Parts: sequence; C-alpha cells; structure tokens
Amino acid sequence: MASRERRKVLTGVLAGLAAGTVLGAGGYRFWTGSGGTGPPFRGVMDAVLPPGGIATGLSFGNVLQKLIAAGALVPAKLRSVYARRGGMPPFVAALLAGPSDAPIRLGAETATDLLYLLWPVGLATRAPFNAGSPTNGAHLPRLASTAGWTLGRVANGAAYFDSVEALTLSDAQAALVREVAARTYRPCCDNPAIFQDCNHGSAMLGLLELAASQGMGKTELERVALAANSFWFPREYLKTALFFALFEQLPWREVAPADVLGARYASASGWQENINIALQMTSLIPRQSLIRMNSAMCRL
Repeated sequence: MASRERRKVLTGVLAGLAAGTVLGAGGYRFWTGSGGTGPPFRGVMDAVLPPGGIATGLSFGNVLQKLIAAGALVPAKLRSVYARRGGMPPFVAALLAGPSDAPIRLGAETATDLLYLLWPVGLATRAPFNAGSPTNGAHLPRLASTAGWTLGRVANGAAYFDSVEALTLSDAQAALVREVAARTYRPCCDNPAIFQDCNHGSAMLGLLELAASQGMGKTELERVALAANSFWFPREYLKTALFFALFEQLPWREVAPADVLGARYASASGWQENINIALQMTSLIPRQSLIRMNSAMCRL
C-alpha cells in the first residue's frame, strides 16, 4: 500500500493531469493505464518513487556520533524540531543514540529525516576539496546551508564547515566525490552539490561522501544521488520521468542518472526550461497546476 506521502504526491500530480488534459477522458485513461498506448502514470510513479523506497546499500556507522562529539549536531535541538512535528521516528532516535549498521533506505516517509541527518554530514565533514569550494568564502555564514543549520552548539553552521573528521576519504575517493558533486544539481537552486548553498546541497554532498567512503564507485554514486533527489523533489522528478517517456520514449529505468542530475534537467532554470515548459506546451498539464506544483523550496 502506498504511504501517505506517496498518495499526496500521486493525488496532486494526477489531479492536475486529469483536469487539464485536452485529451479528455481518453487522456485520463492514457495516464492511469486504463486505455491508450502510452506509459501509465501510476507505473511512472512506482518507477520514480517505489512504494517500498530504495535501498542505498549504505549505513551511518559512527558518522553522526562524531558530529555530535564535535558539537556540529546537538541531539536535544533536533529532538525539539521533531517535538513540534509530532515526535521523532524511532529509527532517527536510534541513530542519535549510537553507531548503527542499519541500512539506509530512501523513501517518502524517510526523505525529510535523511535530509536533516545528512545536512551536517556534508556541511561539517573535512574534505580536501572544501578549501577551493565556492561555498568557502566571505558569504559562508550567510548561506541557507550554514545560517540555516542552527542545530549545532554554535547557532550558525558556518562554524563547523570543513571541521570534523566524520568519515575517511582516500584521495581517489575525495576526487570522485568532487567530480560527481560538481555535476549533480537539484531543482531548488542553480548550483551543483559542490556548492552547498542550501540544505539539499549539503545533504547531497554528505550522501556522496558517505557513499564514496563505503566503497561505491561513480555509477553507484550517481544512482544513489538520483534516488535522493527523486524523493526530495518528487513532483519535479515525476514530471522529468514523464518528459522522457513522452519525448524520448525512454522508461525511467533506462534514463542515465548522470543525464538527469546535470544542469540541463536538474538545475532550477534547466528543469523549468527543458522539462516544465516542454510539458506545459503539450497542454497535458494546466498552467495554473504547473505553477502550484513548481513550488520547489530549499527547505522541506
């Protein structure tokens, strides 16, 4: 059974498609799989956002404990955030309590939790490429990724940038992270993850660092990055999958992760110009619905 979050995404996107299509009832059947020859929308939904989530093959190990020891993450502050939202999920509480080999699974119900946990990993982990990072400048304390991170002992996360030996990267692994991060964008900003100017950028960089430190190669890093982006930006990536199905006749499983992580399709401006406007021009999605659905934010 679909989770509440998946049902919300499905209801919103499918309602827009059904209400605005110029194809009428036939168009609705096309997207729901009850008729026509095109890709059923529900099939696209399950391909992009699998009901059971996506297993990453990764675990946090003792990374969070190192951040806690350094003051970059104060568990009590994170608990207070969750208290305002109805309570902390047990798996998050367990990760804060001690090292964990529990596998990380990206899904609709864990995406926001993992965003919060990976954010300080990318922000604070010491890495050789951080010295030359575009994040590292006079603007450092004013970025959404730093000024927005108030869950350390110091209220501005800039104090922890590139300061914690949270995990170990060999020179080759660090070079790989930099390479992939430099061409991994997200539809809330026009910057790649190597420029972690928002929480999604920091979390993505942290995810790539964690993956590389645990032996993943370039293809695996790209796949886990796409999985994270898909669950952090579900509406945008559902529409990206629809674009490839319509215009390239490619099912989502055959779309190369590197292609849809780059600036052309994943940056805020690239996604708007090459995905959103292209779909809008098909008249399959009403303009007002597109405007409402295109409310990508740097904070969940």
